[in-house]
Amino acid sequence: MKKEKKGVGKPTLYKKRMTRKNVMFDEDTIKFYTEQGKGNLSKGIRQYWRGLTLLALDTATPSDNEAALRK
Repeated sequence: MKKEKKGVGKPTLYKKRMTRKNVMFDEDTIKFYTEQGKGNLSKGIRQYWRGLTLLALDTATPSDNEAALRK
């Protein structure tokens, strides 16, 4: 039986657990989101989505949250 080691490995970047999903995009969409994420497709999708919705407030700074809620 393997023992779990706490504090080992790369620290998480996000407060919430990430879920892996398989999706299909055309080449232009992949290129667009990869450019948005500076070479990282997933990062580009997350960054672009955050710019479109208030639902992503968990990753914003407190001052960003307050300003968004006033709108």
